[in-house]
Amino acid sequence: MLQCSVEGCTRFVIRPSGGRAGMCTVHYRRSRKGSIPLGYSIGYKRVGKLNPSWKGGVITSKTHGYRFVFTPDHPRSNNGYVAEHILIVESILGRYLASPECIHHVDENRGNNENSNLVLCPDQGYHLLLHQNLKALKATGDSTKRRCRYCKQWDDIVNLQDWPSRKWGAIHRYSHRECHNEYCRNAYRRRAVNG
Repeated sequence: MLQCSVEGCTRFVIRPSGGRAGMCTVHYRRSRKGSIPLGYSIGYKRVGKLNPSWKGGVITSKTHGYRFVFTPDHPRSNNGYVAEHILIVESILGRYLASPECIHHVDENRGNNENSNLVLCPDQGYHLLLHQNLKALKATGDSTKRRCRYCKQWDDIVNLQDWPSRKWGAIHRYSHRECHNEYCRNAYRRRAVNG
C-alpha cells in the first residue's frame, strides 16, 4: 500500500489509481473543498485573500440577510467575520459593544446598515419590545395595543391580562381573562380524557 503524499500524513492510500493524486481519503476531500491545496503540509489553511472563494471580505448571510465583514482581530469575530451593523455602530460610539447590547434595524431590513436605520438597544428584552411595538403599529395603527395569544384579536392593554414570559423578562404575553380561562378549562378536560 502507498502512503499519503501529503507531508506528515501517516495514512495509506486506499485506491492509488483512482485519481486521488496519491492522497488518503481525508486529504483528498480537503483538497476538493479547497482547504488544503496540493503540496502543502497538514496544518495549512487558506484564509482571507489566499482562499479561492474570497469575495473581497464582505459576505451576506443567505439565511438571515446580515452582511459580514472580514475583521479577524475583532473580539466578536466568528471565523474572522463580524456583522457590518455592529462595526458601524462601534465606529460611531468609538468603543466595542458591551455583551448585552444589540442593534435594531428600524425598517427591519437587515441589509440596510445606514446610520439612520440602526438603533442601539441596551439588551435583548428592549430589542424585542421594539419589535412588539412595531408589529402592533403595523396591524392597528397604535403601538400600545397588544394581541391576545388565544383569540388573536388586538386590544388595549387595559383589557388584557399580563403574563410575563419565563424566558425573556421584558417580553410579556397578553390575553383576555376569558380566553385564558377557556384555554385552561379545555386543557383540564383534555388531561382528564387522556388520563
